Amino acid sequence: MNNKIYKTCTRLNVNGYERTSYSSLTYGEIPKETETSYDNFKDWANEIFLIPCYKQRDKSGSVNTVYFSDDYGKERKITPRNFKNARVETQVIEYHFSDVSMLSLAERLSAAEFLQFLKDNGLTEYPK
Repeated sequence: MNNKIYKTCTRLNVNGYERTSYSSLTYGEIPKETETSYDNFKDWANEIFLIPCYKQRDKSGSVNTVYFSDDYGKERKITPRNFKNARVETQVIEYHFSDVSMLSLAERLSAAEFLQFLKDNGLTEYPK
C-alpha cells in the first residue's frame, strides 16, 4: 500500500455541456482513471450514475429524458432527439498531507483508511 491521499474527479461532457463532481478522499490504493465515450443516448442514459441527475422514463421503463445541472448551475434537458455524444472521464488527483486538515481526513476517509493513515504516519498508541 502506498502512503498517499487521492481524490477522484469525474467529468461528464454531454453535447458540449460539462458537469464536474468530486468523490470523497481515499488513502492508499490509487483509484483507476477511466474515460468512456457514448454515441448512443440509450447506452449513455442507462450507464450514467456517477453524476447526480434526474432520469425520466417512458411507460416501458426506458429512459427517455435526462436532466442534469452543468457546472454553471443551468439545468440541461437531454433526449434521444438532441443527444449528440457524451464522455465520462475519471481523473485521480493526488493530495499532499499539507493540503488537507486532520479533521477533513477524519470526516472524509473511511474509518479503516483513517486508522491506516494514522498508523502509517507515526501513531503508536491505539484506543482499546
